[in-house]
Amino acid sequence: MWNSDQLDLDAYLGRLGYTGDRTPTPETLGALHRAHVLSLRWDAIDSFLHHEVALDLATLQDKMVRRGRGGYCYEHVTLYAAALEALGFRFTAVSGRIQLGAETPRPATHAMLLVELDGARWLSDVGFGGSPLAPIELRDDARLTTDRGWSYRLRWEESAPGGPGWTVFQPNDRGPTEGADGWTRRQVFTETRQYPVDYAVGNHFVATHPR
Repeated sequence: MWNSDQLDLDAYLGRLGYTGDRTPTPETLGALHRAHVLSLRWDAIDSFLHHEVALDLATLQDKMVRRGRGGYCYEHVTLYAAALEALGFRFTAVSGRIQLGAETPRPATHAMLLVELDGARWLSDVGFGGSPLAPIELRDDARLTTDRGWSYRLRWEESAPGGPGWTVFQPNDRGPTEGADGWTRRQVFTETRQYPVDYAVGNHFVATHPR
């Protein structure tokens, strides 16, 4: 589905500086997630310059692997999904709404993966910009604090913006009115499976919308 047969896996892993195990285990997922976030930059400069943002693997590999450019979530996740597929991971692509404290629904234009491992599922969000440095287990009130002091909280909300779904919270750094208990709603998402064609639609909006 994610065209992993078109991916130069060795080149991708080399770009990440990853030389570890390639079996689909929680340890491998955590190491790949961290390496991707720390090695491949986030940027949306092509959209601001009115350049095409393409999601085919040939373009993504040339841009992000060979030329060392960055990209935004659709680019990151499409490349990352191809790598996980090549390594034998099972996952579901999903879309989220970037809320950043907003109470009304924002567009569902953020790409993420839910990875299935050993009877558990993990939110692997490598394309946010300030992405977590590790996957977060998909369970109510799961928490993650990375070695760089970044904290996240995952909760199921019946009244999330846009309807029932999972919410990722981050510490509230902008005053006590931004979120309950010192946490700000960062993004919300459902488990509805997304396909490359769905990401193509969202990518077109993000790349071409005047705002």
